[in-house]
Amino acid sequence: MVVYGRDSQGRFISRERAEREKETIDRTKPSAKIVRFRERIRGTRIAQTVRKAYPPDTDDNDIQNDLSRRYDQGGNYVIKIETIGLGYLKPGDEFILAVEGPHSGDIS
Repeated sequence: MVVYGRDSQGRFISRERAEREKETIDRTKPSAKIVRFRERIRGTRIAQTVRKAYPPDTDDNDIQNDLSRRYDQGGNYVIKIETIGLGYLKPGDEFILAVEGPHSGDIS
């Protein structure tokens, strides 16, 4: 056996095993960069928490610029970006996680 590399548990693997498992690795790797942020609903003082998926190769600064332009393009005002991480959503998906009470959009 010729050592090709290591698997996820640190064991040595051969080139044949690495090629066999390549399809599994490609199928199970994260498919999106997921951003969780708070935004104020346009025309109200109510905040909501939203999760949106971007392509995994998108730069964090590009995501920040895109979210900062939401209000200018007729969307809601982004108060704060809470997290950016990798996950398994389709890029472009957007979900409202929670809608908060009255005057929740006044604080950041």
